[in-house]
Amino acid sequence: MVETIAENGLPDKVCHQIDLGLLQEVIPPTLIEELLETYEMWEERERKTNMLTIVYWLMALHVYPSLSQRRVYGKLVSGLRTIRDDVPEQIPARSALSYRRNQLGSEILQELFVKVAGPKATAQTRGAFWKGMRLLAIDGTVESVADTADNRETFRYSSDDDLSRSPFPQARLLLLIECGTHLICDLEISSCRQAEATGLRLLLERSWLEQSLILWDSGFHSSWAIFEVCARGGQVLGRLRSHVLETPLCTLVDGSYLTWIGSGPRPSPWAAHARTGDHLHLYRSPPSGSWRTGLPTGDDLA
Repeated sequence: MVETIAENGLPDKVCHQIDLGLLQEVIPPTLIEELLETYEMWEERERKTNMLTIVYWLMALHVYPSLSQRRVYGKLVSGLRTIRDDVPEQIPARSALSYRRNQLGSEILQELFVKVAGPKATAQTRGAFWKGMRLLAIDGTVESVADTADNRETFRYSSDDDLSRSPFPQARLLLLIECGTHLICDLEISSCRQAEATGLRLLLERSWLEQSLILWDSGFHSSWAIFEVCARGGQVLGRLRSHVLETPLCTLVDGSYLTWIGSGPRPSPWAAHARTGDHLHLYRSPPSGSWRTGLPTGDDLA
């Protein structure tokens, strides 16, 4: 015999019983409730869903990007179908989800990201550290956003040409990622027309980089960025174009060389340890005037 809701002692609303397992352990409901209280975002009247559920639903949209909004909500409550028969009727309409989403806004989600984002790897996490330094990577990507008036003004299309532009406005994302866990530790969101170098400056100025080795591609190379990372206690392992930093200061026994970086009439006290051939370079401040003469190999980083 199937037990009734009253016999199970369950609340009368499906939204009170959503359980996302591990996600709720990483981002506990109490943290979201605290932010909802701080931003005064609690709903005046709770119907089929509430603001706490909407926050988790927004996260789930990225877990199931190919599903519709209602089907994603159905995923959140699918486990309740074994104990109650009104689950399909308790899934909000698309207009109700959009209404709650507009009510919630974006500020609380930005604050939630700031509170929970960051490196999580431990010493036991495979591939997360090299010679005591936490491995982080910086890279950029472009994501399409909804074709609304606000998004068109903020993020813009890839081109002003109606024939060749992107079908949707596009946001440029510059990501700081922990290599061992693939977690996004920080990001800078801007228009697709903004250069990655601009986003890199904003990202580095607020990021925690102590005892970290930052990996990036040749497009991010600049003296300022190298100095900023080193000033924050980090190191850089980056790829260079073949025509950059070609003048050796001194050549080492393994064929790599040291060279000055920076601009101006006086040479910078920082140097680039360059491996010839594949143009991989490790930038660091020389401790006590000495330099490590080796670069990490694939085996070291595995």
